[in-house]
Amino acid sequence: MFGFLKRLWTGRSAAHGGHGAEAPALLDLIRAWDGAQELDLPDGELTDWDLGEVRFAGGALDGILLNHAITPEDEESESRAAGLVDAVEAVTLSLAEEDMERLYTLAREESLITAGDAILEALRARESIDRERLWAVGKWLVETAAHREPLKLGIMILGLGATDEDIDNLKTLARHDEFTLFAAVAIGNLCEEPADHWLELAGTVRGWGKIHLVERLADAALRRADIRDWLLRKGCDNEVEDGYLAYLCATAGDLDGALAAETIDEELLDGACTIVLSLIEGGGPSVDIQGYAEGPIAVDHLLRHLEHRCDSIERLYTVVRIAEWLRWLRPVHEVAFSEEREEPDEQTRQELREMGWSDLLRRELIGRSERVLQAPEWANRVRSAYQAGAEPRSGLAFACAEVLGIDLWEIGFKQLKKAPHDQKLYYDLLRTSDSRKRQTIIDFAEVNLPLDQIGCGPALELGLGDDWDVRGCLDFVLQEIERRGPYSARLTVAALRSPVIRHRLQACQIMAAMEPESWGPQVETALHASLGDEPDEDVRGELESLGRRLTTGEP
Repeated sequence: MFGFLKRLWTGRSAAHGGHGAEAPALLDLIRAWDGAQELDLPDGELTDWDLGEVRFAGGALDGILLNHAITPEDEESESRAAGLVDAVEAVTLSLAEEDMERLYTLAREESLITAGDAILEALRARESIDRERLWAVGKWLVETAAHREPLKLGIMILGLGATDEDIDNLKTLARHDEFTLFAAVAIGNLCEEPADHWLELAGTVRGWGKIHLVERLADAALRRADIRDWLLRKGCDNEVEDGYLAYLCATAGDLDGALAAETIDEELLDGACTIVLSLIEGGGPSVDIQGYAEGPIAVDHLLRHLEHRCDSIERLYTVVRIAEWLRWLRPVHEVAFSEEREEPDEQTRQELREMGWSDLLRRELIGRSERVLQAPEWANRVRSAYQAGAEPRSGLAFACAEVLGIDLWEIGFKQLKKAPHDQKLYYDLLRTSDSRKRQTIIDFAEVNLPLDQIGCGPALELGLGDDWDVRGCLDFVLQEIERRGPYSARLTVAALRSPVIRHRLQACQIMAAMEPESWGPQVETALHASLGDEPDEDVRGELESLGRRLTTGEP
């Protein structure tokens, strides 16, 4: 049965917009992929969704929809699911080429992440569908589909019943973040102990696929020590946002219990730093440190270990962030550690005290943190890490230097002279409170950024594409000009005439905070030009307001 379907389909011409002999099956591409570099799927669907410059990494769109956007299924999704299931049944009944064409086309047009549950429920309930032929349809889609949504449908169908060979194919597909979730669910439906497969696969993915696998592994952690150990050591770190998994790894992995040991291994110490740091910094849709009931115990134990084993920039940064958060909870009479964060209200303080974050414990932990931070060797180590310029250690070193009072400005400026289009260096160097140094960077940007190229004329670009490069430098500079100055007419002109919408809005905000007579003739000329060709309605409104101020003196 399957052989007939496959021969019928793969022998056809590419009448499916790329599916067929001229387009490789995605399964074959992933099977041949070494995993070292990101594999961009060639079907051009969803990854290059119709959002201008925005591109989604593998599995990103599904992950965002699943975690942030999907609403409970309604009549529309049930109707869409029923239509697709009708098409599946038609293929199982007729094996006709036109029915296969229709099913494939419908699957390409469907977002399986939004209707998947309804489709599976309908397939299970449709007793008129021959199970063997259904399996053949799923296998056909998995082994021949050249587009991601038909392939996902095939994975879902195989999850209703498959062979060992099919599980091997599912595991191959799970290596790519776009298909990890669907393959993991299918494997979960097929195997008595899917956690073995999930744990194996979790070491092969770094993006949304890892998030989906860890979420499933957490359910098995209670009965398996090896999974708890893995969650604490390697489960949290991912390329999307550690905050998605930090609370899950901490609770399912029994972080506070593991850290209570007299000594712990290096891998556990670093994994614990990743988890606690993410809980402290927040991010993602999950619970942060303020909702982690075992947080006081876990942080207490972690600092006990770090007090004598803080020997890397990564560990130092963890201590810095813990100390900042603890000082954020200071009583009102204490001096602030970080002035950039709004103080907690008394209700928040009281709730955290009731969780175990007592003033006594907080002071003890701050003292322990300060003993680590005051070690004399950190000044040279932080400078060396920043000078090396390798991310993310360079960024962590800069953040630590700000708190420890280590001046990295001269090092950063020497690096900027060698790499005048390095966005991060503009950000770092303009954070100084020294007005003369800030002016130096503004002067440098005016000379070294290709302002004519950047200010090539307004468009509707979002500034998120692969060609961001020097425009990103201007982005950071404009942020700092708006925040603390100094003003630059040349940079403001480039921003007003930039194709990036955000740049033009930033220029408007900078100008709105100044008197029109301070703008300068170059900016006035650029403003008049922009009033004539601005394509964005919101920006045009801001420009018109500035134009009225210029001509009438209106506030």
